[in-house]
Amino acid sequence: MSNLLFVARLKYLLILLLAIAASCCVEAQELCTGNLGENVFLDGDFGTGADQILQQDPRIALDYFYELNPPPFDGEYTITNNSDWLFKYGTWLGIGDNSPDPNGYMMVVNADFTPGIFFEQIVTGLCENTTYVFSADIINMIMRGVPDHLDPDVSFLLDDQEFFTTGLIPKSEQWNTYGFTFTAGTGQTEVKLTLRNNAPGGTGNDLALDNISFRACGPDASIIAPSSKITLCPDSAPSTLQTNVSTTDFNFVQWQLSQDEGDSWNDIAGANDQMYTHAADFDPGRYAYRFYAAQSAVNLSNTLCRIVSDTTVIEILPIEFYVIDTICEGAVFALGQRDIATSGNYTATLMGRRGCDSLVTLDLTVIPDPQIQLLTDVTGPSCFGLADGVISVTEVINGTRPFTYIFEQDTSVSSVFSSLSSGEYELSVLDRYLCRDDRSILMESSAEFVIDLGADLEVLLGETVTLVPTASEEIISFSWDPILADSACPNCLEPSFIPFDDALIRFTATNAEGCTATDALQIRVDKDYSIYIPNSFSPNEDGTNDTFILYARSGLVDEIEELLIMDRWGNIIYEHQLFQPNDAAAGWDGSYQGQRIADGSYVYSARVRYIDQRVETLSGSIDVIY
Repeated sequence: MSNLLFVARLKYLLILLLAIAASCCVEAQELCTGNLGENVFLDGDFGTGADQILQQDPRIALDYFYELNPPPFDGEYTITNNSDWLFKYGTWLGIGDNSPDPNGYMMVVNADFTPGIFFEQIVTGLCENTTYVFSADIINMIMRGVPDHLDPDVSFLLDDQEFFTTGLIPKSEQWNTYGFTFTAGTGQTEVKLTLRNNAPGGTGNDLALDNISFRACGPDASIIAPSSKITLCPDSAPSTLQTNVSTTDFNFVQWQLSQDEGDSWNDIAGANDQMYTHAADFDPGRYAYRFYAAQSAVNLSNTLCRIVSDTTVIEILPIEFYVIDTICEGAVFALGQRDIATSGNYTATLMGRRGCDSLVTLDLTVIPDPQIQLLTDVTGPSCFGLADGVISVTEVINGTRPFTYIFEQDTSVSSVFSSLSSGEYELSVLDRYLCRDDRSILMESSAEFVIDLGADLEVLLGETVTLVPTASEEIISFSWDPILADSACPNCLEPSFIPFDDALIRFTATNAEGCTATDALQIRVDKDYSIYIPNSFSPNEDGTNDTFILYARSGLVDEIEELLIMDRWGNIIYEHQLFQPNDAAAGWDGSYQGQRIADGSYVYSARVRYIDQRVETLSGSIDVIY
C-alpha cells in the first residue's frame, strides 16, 4: 500500500472516529484551550478535485463498498465535493464540503444495515503523558424535520474500550465540529481507534464527514512582539521575538521561518532559544515566524508531541523602486505630488509607510491615443418596472488589456453590469495605458402591460356578475384569486357567478413576454332578503288574484322548501314542498280536498331557502275573499 493510500485510509478512519467521538462530547475548541500541534492527517480534508466524485477508490473503509455512482446504499460511501447528485435521495441534503474551496471533498456515508464496527485503526508514535485532540466535522445527511428517519449514533472506542458515545446526531442541517481529548499513559506509544455504529439499519442513519484532525494539545503559545505584524524600514534596528508559553514545562523550542505566506515552513538552524532576533540585513519582503514547543528534545522532533505557536509577520519595506510604465496621450502619471504627462525619466524621494524614505525612478512612455472604442450589448428589463436589464461589453476596439470599467462612478474589472432598470447609464473603459472611451447608454423598457377589471360593483344578493377584464396586450395566461368556485366556468377569462358575500377579486395575467399585471375589483353584496307575500286573495276564478303566490326578485330564492296553510284551529288544509316563487301554477287555489273553502282568515307558514343557503321561516295570515 502506498504512503498516500495509507494516509488516506488512516484519515478516513480518524474522520469517522472523530465524528463519532465529537458528536457524543463537546466541540474541540472547548476541549483544548491552548495551542495545538500540526495535524497528523495531512489529507484530513479529503483533498480537492474538479470531478464531483473522486474517481479512484481511496480504499479508506475496507468493510464498506466505494460507490462511484451515488447515492451510496447501506454499507457504502462516496468521496464527493457536492452531494447534489443527479440521483439523490429526496430526504438527503445537497451540500458541499465544510470549507471555502468549492472543489473540496468530503466523505458521505450510508451506514451499514447491521450495527457494528465501521472503522478501526492503530496510531503509533504517541508520546507518553501527552494530551491529544481528535476532531472532525460531521453533519446528519437527513433534512431537518423529516420524520421516521434514523439518526446516526456512534461510539468511540480506545483499545476496545468504549470512550465516548455520540447519542443521536440531530438533523440540524449544519456542520458541527466535534472532538475529544485523552492523555497517553506512561509507556503508551500507540492506540487503537475504533468507530462503532450503534443505530439499527433501515431508513436514515446517514452522515457526512470532513476536516479530520489529530493533534497534540498543549498550553497557550504566542510570540511577544509589538504586534502580530511588524513593519520595518531597511535601516531599522534588528527586531527581537520572544516565546510566550503559559506553562514552564514546554520549554524546548524550535523557531521556524516562512517566506511564502505560511504555505511552507523551514526550521531556523540553531534557533532553539526563548528569544530570536530578526537581523537587519534581510532583503525587502514578508517574513513569518513561529516556533514549536515541547516538553523534551525528543518530543520536539516528533510531530505527534509538539505544539505550534501563533504567528508573527515582519515586513521589510523596499528602499528603491524602479518603475517602467506607459500611458496614453492625455492621461497623467501621479508621482508623489507631480502629475506627469510626457515621456521621460523622472526621480522622486517619497516617504512611504512607517516613515521609510524610498527613491522612486520612473521611466515613462506616452503613446498616441489610439481612439479606443467601447462596444456594448444592451438587454433592457424583461418587463416594465423590473430591474433585470443587462449591459455587456462585447469588445474594446484598439484597446490593450487589461481593461478597467467605470460604471456609474463605480470601478470594476467586470464587463457585465446587471440588475438594471430602464434609464440612462454612464460607462467608461480604461485600458492598460489609461486610454479611455466614455459612453452614455440608454436602456429602454417595453411598454407597461396593463389590465383593468373595471369599477367596483354593488349588487343585490342573487344578481349574476360577469367579470370582463381588458388588457393592453394579448393575455396568454391568467388566474383569479380567490378561485371563483361558484362560477359555472371558474377558469374562464370572463366568468359569470353569483356572489354571496363581499369579496375582493384579484386578477393576474401574463403576456407573451412573460410579464405579469394585476388588477383588483371590490364586490359589495346587499343582502336584501325581501319577499312579498299577499295578505289576501280571491279564488273566485275571475282571472284576477285567484291564487295565493309568494313573490321574490329573480335569483334571490333557491327554493321554497315548504308552504303550509292552516285554518283557525291549526288544521293543515294545504301543503306544498320544493317549488319556486312567482309561479302561479305552484300557488294555492283556495281549495281543500277538492272543495272551495269558506271565506275568512287563514294562517300560512313558508320555509324559504335563499340563494346563499340561508333558510328562513315566514308566517302570517291570509284573508280569503270572494
